[in-house]
Amino acid sequence: AIGILHDGENLEQSRWRPRRNLIVAIRTQLAVAYMCSDDASEAERWLGFVLEEDKDNAEATRALAVLEAHRGEVGSIERALKRLDPDAVSDRYKKAQILLFRGLFQAKLGNLERASEEFSNASVADPRNLFILLRWSETLMELARNARSNGDADSQHLFALRSQQVASRVLKYDSKNARATQLLERIANEFSVFG
Repeated sequence: AIGILHDGENLEQSRWRPRRNLIVAIRTQLAVAYMCSDDASEAERWLGFVLEEDKDNAEATRALAVLEAHRGEVGSIERALKRLDPDAVSDRYKKAQILLFRGLFQAKLGNLERASEEFSNASVADPRNLFILLRWSETLMELARNARSNGDADSQHLFALRSQQVASRVLKYDSKNARATQLLERIANEFSVFG
């Protein structure tokens, strides 16, 4: 996604009259993509470009909240969760993105069950979003590990089974997805759950 967004930004910049609103949208998505790939410095750089162009941009404001939380600024995650209201948007893809960010924040706070719920809701909004499915599967696997360490064999099995099912959904859309394949192998090795 990052490479394609860079190509789009370069293409639009090379036009005789670049469309400002399209450049702002591409740069905002670049910042989000860098955040999702855990490159906070690049995300901050691209958000800086966006906010120079359009300081009141709602998407950039949301992305900034995500970046603050990602950097671990005091109270930033709680503030971001309040700002990121999935009911404030009607577009299902934007709703999925907001729910994804909420799930990432909850995971960062250590609220893995709540993070799993957010990822589940995000998947309902955008069922073919592989990134959401992968994060959800990873969260479920962490919940299975926690249940194992607490001696709860039933919950461990249920979380591991659900993690396996979600990772398998990724392979329905992308049969060569290495991350999903690795997840399935880890689930099989750690929990003896096979697909």
